[in-house]
Amino acid sequence: MQRDVEGGRGTLNFSQWDKAQDVNAGDIAEAVRGGGMPPWFYSLIHRNAALNTAEKNQLIAGMNATLAKSPPIGGGGG
Repeated sequence: MQRDVEGGRGTLNFSQWDKAQDVNAGDIAEAVRGGGMPPWFYSLIHRNAALNTAEKNQLIAGMNATLAKSPPIGGGGG
């Protein structure tokens, strides 16, 4: 799991928001809608981590708003 956390932070790290981020809002939306987030094995351990459609849409809208308002420096942002 630590490897997955580190890999995710390599793409999007809210703790280092002032540094360039390799992120694109479209990629985030695709991962959330396609079931890539959370990973399937995480959902096995944490059954309440599965998101319903409304929750997925809220998460995507929130990420879009965050990236539009304060995009990561050097990131895709769109």
